[in-house]
Amino acid sequence: MMNRKTGLIFKCFLRIIIKTHFYLGVSVVSHIRINLKQFRFVFINCKRYTGIIKAGYETSEIKSKVGEGKIYITLPKAKILSHEIDEKSLEVLDESKNIFNPITIEDYNSFQITQKEFTEEKAISDGLFNEAENNVKEMINLAISSVKGIDDYEVVFK
Repeated sequence: MMNRKTGLIFKCFLRIIIKTHFYLGVSVVSHIRINLKQFRFVFINCKRYTGIIKAGYETSEIKSKVGEGKIYITLPKAKILSHEIDEKSLEVLDESKNIFNPITIEDYNSFQITQKEFTEEKAISDGLFNEAENNVKEMINLAISSVKGIDDYEVVFK
């Protein structure tokens, strides 16, 4: 019966977004593209933007088991559930616009991919997943402690 109660707690949610990381990024890209008779053209593109990374858990991956006065909770590793660069925040600070430096959709896509990879790695190294794990443990403890008849059980995370 107790395992059924703890399982129901997790089924209330499809995903637990447990840590939201807001950031401001600046990207500076220099290109040397053309050499016409000893002249070298350098094109600089500088962008500022904001974004949101949401980390957490798929609740279907959180397992619980009850035994010997303990509730065992097995957590998977936290993961990034979504990452969005706010397109409205994208601001070009300096750009060399001319016939030699057209901005293409490929440039924009490449920018988004590289900046997302960079900011995700930075957020993870700054402790995003550790904070998500600590927050989900606190949330699970609070949810379990609110269930009647569960006061004598110890919650153990694996």
